[in-house]
Amino acid sequence: MTIKDVLIGHAASGNPNGCRAALEQGAEVNAVDRYEMTAAHVAAYYGHTDCLRLLLDRGADLDLRDRDGHRPVDDAVRAERWSAAALLIRHGADVSLGHSQMARVLGADPHPAGIVTKIPSEQLPKVRAAATRKGLTKIVALIDAFRSQGNVSTELAPKGLRMRV
Repeated sequence: MTIKDVLIGHAASGNPNGCRAALEQGAEVNAVDRYEMTAAHVAAYYGHTDCLRLLLDRGADLDLRDRDGHRPVDDAVRAERWSAAALLIRHGADVSLGHSQMARVLGADPHPAGIVTKIPSEQLPKVRAAATRKGLTKIVALIDAFRSQGNVSTELAPKGLRMRV
């Protein structure tokens, strides 16, 4: 077993002290396993925010994709680990919904590329209610996670909805 396997194993089991020790013994924070997943992918998927916070502090790359094309934030959202998703977003991960997805939420036509329309925070309840009516539970959960973290900024950007906390 290599030191990178030890790091990824500790991230999977939620052991931040083990992650710290592996990093101190020379594990690369962005080392990948056979699925091209990093320790950040694994910690995000399992919702181990203490491990994830440590990895982020040590320079984990938020944009690395595994062999299926997922980033750590994608894994957190896919596994419905909303605290991990919010942590990643606070550290700069981008969560965007395509215009067609946002149009489904708002019941409107997608904006043409290049037009940016901000959605004021006071409109989030309307967006949340629309997502709830349409059964888009992951969008509802993301909005709730963001709102619980404090300030939320949302905008319709060229590639879709962007939320920042």
